[in-house]
Amino acid sequence: TSVVSRDVSPKKLVLPIDKHEREILNTIKTQRVTIIHGETGCGKSSRVPCFLLRAEPPQPSLAAPEVKMIVSQPRRIAAK
Repeated sequence: TSVVSRDVSPKKLVLPIDKHEREILNTIKTQRVTIIHGETGCGKSSRVPCFLLRAEPPQPSLAAPEVKMIVSQPRRIAAK
């Protein structure tokens, strides 16, 4: 009898989006809206929320008194 491990923690599995973490976080920090486009399976849906949760929270400002995060999974980006 063999046991199969289902552990796919970020430290063990490297996805293509991982090398763009710093750039993604910087863009999200400086832009009001950020759209990330990548191949299926590159880590957009699984990794970006983890990047955001690990990052330092943004400071509210007069322009943005509260910080909101929305992660959606549209099937197609209308404006490429």
